[in-house]
Amino acid sequence: MKKITQKLTKSIWQSGLFAMAFLFSLTINSQDLVLQGIIDFDVPSAGSDGKAIHVLVVNDISDLSLYGLDVTSNGNGNVDQSYTFPAVSVSAGDNIMVARSPEAMASFLGATETNIMLANTTISQNGADAISLFYNGDVIETFGDINTDGTGEAWEYVDSFAYKVDGAWTYAAINCTDDAETSATSACPYPYEGVYTVGTAVPSDSCDYTIYLTDQYSDGWDGDAAVSILANGVVILEQATITSSQGTAVTYTFPVSEGDVITSEWTAGTYDSETAYVISDSFGNVVASVEDGAAMTEFTATCLAMFNVTFSVNTANITVGENGMYVGGGVLGGSN
Repeated sequence: MKKITQKLTKSIWQSGLFAMAFLFSLTINSQDLVLQGIIDFDVPSAGSDGKAIHVLVVNDISDLSLYGLDVTSNGNGNVDQSYTFPAVSVSAGDNIMVARSPEAMASFLGATETNIMLANTTISQNGADAISLFYNGDVIETFGDINTDGTGEAWEYVDSFAYKVDGAWTYAAINCTDDAETSATSACPYPYEGVYTVGTAVPSDSCDYTIYLTDQYSDGWDGDAAVSILANGVVILEQATITSSQGTAVTYTFPVSEGDVITSEWTAGTYDSETAYVISDSFGNVVASVEDGAAMTEFTATCLAMFNVTFSVNTANITVGENGMYVGGGVLGGSN
């Protein structure tokens, strides 16, 4: 089995990937994350400080921001993702707590505050509200009943909690944390006493843009002939490389105008009206070009999100040459 990995922009792989879906298949397990604990503690600082949701990582997740949460208040039936996890990678077996007050929750549980994620104001369950877990915008698990106010129901957790054991929900007595200083001294200590994690931040992709100021015509260069040449025979007068983080627009200005003397590591010459700009990214794609002496000393480009897409080919009945195999053509560019 040969595997070839190609880095593609999001727009390319989203449009092109589906057209080529017959070549390979992708398997995504949305249940890599599950609800583990639903919490409405009565902590000393009161208010919303005792509200939290505990989730468990079943399998490694490279980007937790694909997942989110929602609280359905008083059985009103409304379900709409209102909290999105941060873009972090987490590992199988990790426990994650999202709390309205990481400080208060850490103090009550005897945990480390920096290991608890800060929730937004929508994590405001009152002990009788259903909780939904989302993956890619779709509900994959629900605690309680979104169409039922949990007051008086078996799953009510006012000033208490629900906790999953071997895949089944268990419930502490309601109001069991009233007036307690800590979970350990309450009438219902929280079952999990281990370490929580906030994961590892997913690094933003970056783009390296190589900017070439080129002479379009062989007779338009009046400097030393010992200069760098692009693959298509175009003479490079100046070049620069700049790096941009994902989603950030970058602007570069060449410090030249017509008649200026250009000095580079190769040679020096005069910029004339037949000079062209060619701007390419780190993958060799031309992102901007101006020919025939048009006035352009600046360009702006935006770094796109990049993704590794792996193509798997069964080579059992294929003789592979000494140079290996390559993916090419269409949106992938050349065959090497």
